[in-house]
Amino acid sequence: MEQTKLHSSFSHPTSTVRYNAPVLEGNSTFSISITSPSSSCVNGFAYSFSINLSYHGNKNQSNQVIVDIKLLSGYTVDYQSLAKLHDDVLKAEQINNHLIVYIEPVSRDPVSMSVTLDISERVQDLQPQYVHVYDYYDRDESGFAVLWHPCSVQ
Repeated sequence: MEQTKLHSSFSHPTSTVRYNAPVLEGNSTFSISITSPSSSCVNGFAYSFSINLSYHGNKNQSNQVIVDIKLLSGYTVDYQSLAKLHDDVLKAEQINNHLIVYIEPVSRDPVSMSVTLDISERVQDLQPQYVHVYDYYDRDESGFAVLWHPCSVQ
């Protein structure tokens, strides 16, 4: 007895929705500021920014903090900058279009770090991106900041 199998094909269309979430205003557990001098803007090919971070929660310090920096479109973290971050923090890695930095501990005394980004692809009309900082063990303890390109109008 011979069996035949019938095959049918189905099409499953998919779509992706992406949007920029607004920075949450109000009381934050972490104070985070980002500075990028306009002098670091050289034809948009590379630029640097500094992050200052401190903890203002109910405890003396936050045990482990994650800083999630959404990179501007068309930019990647400079290799030397990433290597220097590895020397200064617990861990730093670029995953997709994010720079994830792990720091422990963070207290009321500010922690500072610098990052240099290199252009990987030209993008027009750069939009600001968000930096989210949160306690690894308690995500309710968080803070937000906006990352602007120093060449863009703010």
